[in-house]
Amino acid sequence: GVSDEIKCYQRTINLLHEDLAHAHQETVDVMTKKLEKERKLEKKQMDCYGTDSKLRDMTKLRDRYKDRVESMRVQMATLSSSVNTLLKSQDALISSVNPRDTSRRRRKEKLEELLEAEEESADDRQGAFEKQAREMKAIAAIIKKSKASNA
Repeated sequence: GVSDEIKCYQRTINLLHEDLAHAHQETVDVMTKKLEKERKLEKKQMDCYGTDSKLRDMTKLRDRYKDRVESMRVQMATLSSSVNTLLKSQDALISSVNPRDTSRRRRKEKLEELLEAEEESADDRQGAFEKQAREMKAIAAIIKKSKASNA
């Protein structure tokens, strides 16, 4: 009787204890797996936050570069306009200087021709004076001879 009942209760308690130990191990395994999944999820979330942060940083950087590019484009357009204006001014200056240069060259050539003609004229005059002086000396010599022969 009683001893069989106690043994039966002990077996039942042992079975329950084994079932409880087994259930506890299963719970620990399930909780461990769940914890591992949560850690992986947290890691992925952190990776996502990091990626999201990097994406925000890259977007800000891109926007800054975009602004700089726009600023440089405006500066280049201004410089291009300035260069075109300078080129037009230079063309106008060249156009105004070329006829003056041509006119100056022509005047210089004419002055050189006049100087040459004046030098030739001076040479001709000098030659004429020298010829006249020789003729006068010859006439004077003739007059002297004639006075000497008459005297």
